[in-house]
Amino acid sequence: MRIGKFIGSKENNTIIGLSRGGVFAVDLTTDEISPFQWQAESITSYLAYGVSGDEESIIVLDEAGYINVFNQESQWQSVARFAAITELDAEKGAKLIANKANNHVYLAYGNTVYQIDIEHQTVDEVTTFEDGIGNLTWLGAFEEEEHEHDH
Repeated sequence: MRIGKFIGSKENNTIIGLSRGGVFAVDLTTDEISPFQWQAESITSYLAYGVSGDEESIIVLDEAGYINVFNQESQWQSVARFAAITELDAEKGAKLIANKANNHVYLAYGNTVYQIDIEHQTVDEVTTFEDGIGNLTWLGAFEEEEHEHDH
């Protein structure tokens, strides 16, 4: 088994590992790897995953079109599950990316971008492109923090 991506938090000794073969919980204290039970009943795979902007939650788009939210403060237990995409198409790709400036996640599905508000569990269409979306990167900017300099 090869885990390609790890998601975790400084405050938690368990991190989540994602691979083509599944999702795993990795206990950094005991060095144990076990299957992570993220699926709702009858769900077997995910279409996309990401991390919230505050890096406290894992966001998973499942094969039924639902957003699943797992928070590190809850020991990676499910804290929300809500509908995002009502009509799924196997030909369309899905990508999730976080906005670090607030707790929104953006979902690119096919040629449409949706804004997902994790706190309010809402999904709003932002824009649609003529062609599909090949890649998605958040290029937001933070406000400059004030600090003192000795000049």
